[in-house]
Amino acid sequence: MKIISFIRKIMGIRWVHKFNQPLVWFLRFLQRIFAPETCWEIDHCNIVRKMGFEDSFNTKSSIDKNGNPIPWFSYPAIEFLKEMNFSDCSVFEYGSGNSTFWWAEQARKVTAVEHDKKWYMQLQEKLSGNATVLFCENDIAYSAALTEMYDVIIIDGLWRDLCAVEALKHIKNDGIIILDDSQRVQSLEEYKKTLEVLRADTRFIQIDFFGFCPIAPCTKVTTLFISRARVMKYKETYVPAYGIGNIQENE
Repeated sequence: MKIISFIRKIMGIRWVHKFNQPLVWFLRFLQRIFAPETCWEIDHCNIVRKMGFEDSFNTKSSIDKNGNPIPWFSYPAIEFLKEMNFSDCSVFEYGSGNSTFWWAEQARKVTAVEHDKKWYMQLQEKLSGNATVLFCENDIAYSAALTEMYDVIIIDGLWRDLCAVEALKHIKNDGIIILDDSQRVQSLEEYKKTLEVLRADTRFIQIDFFGFCPIAPCTKVTTLFISRARVMKYKETYVPAYGIGNIQENE
């Protein structure tokens, strides 16, 4: 039991993984001999680190392992979206933040609307040339902030039921609508109305991505409504790529 405790303690030290790979291999070797039933614990810790969850949790910011901004979606949804090529797409976000910076890297342009004046001012200092954040305080102006047709619309802010109605009016025929935290349909009337509106439009297929997420030590659901007319464009020729934590097999 002392050996098991020792291995668990050492493997939990972050610098061991970052700077001393031979030591990690040796400790894994000891673990597989003396405590094979606990091997999943080490593998689980490594996967969490590769996702960047530890830094995200500590900084309370939605970032990956390299400190780059990512959407506050479930990790499975992020992995799915990362494979897609949005380089020629226009994106609109209800709600803004690190996701705005991420979409600015992925898409031709991104426009977001924000209700919090202080947060809006903070974002203005960091926006890239293809990103714009609008400020709207009331529900009507906020939900009606879309000014054109978009390839992707994200509903991740306030007044989601109203935003869903406007999103359906401004999404392109082959577009994608993303609703985050859709599990709240189980307890909040606003989310029930939002999902009723989106599901009623038969142009879209609903796909729910369950899983852990940045920042918070819990799971959530990010739902994509993908147009039946959409022809998927990917960054790579062969997908899916190896995901975080996958075992890579050689021929």
